[in-house]
Amino acid sequence: METTNIVTDAPNVGEHGQTKIDYYDLKLKYKNLKNEVGMLEKKKKIYEKHNVPTEDKEMLDNEITTKQNELQQAKTMYKEKKSQRMKEIFHRSA
Repeated sequence: METTNIVTDAPNVGEHGQTKIDYYDLKLKYKNLKNEVGMLEKKKKIYEKHNVPTEDKEMLDNEITTKQNELQQAKTMYKEKKSQRMKEIFHRSA
């Protein structure tokens, strides 16, 4: 995952701050991919309704499969970072 240098090079960003930034970056990536997959699924329904050539449908299916794989990876990374962040918050508050 890529992070922007502007945010990570900011002063007073410690280890906890970087974890928080990474968490929100992953959350945003996950939400965007989820919306993109939903949009592609709607597009697929429209393609099925209107007689679109099969090669276009196959291209869309391939794109959906690729995005779903990316979504699954992003979801896993997001859940791991969320778990790590919650552990840090709990550990700091204890």
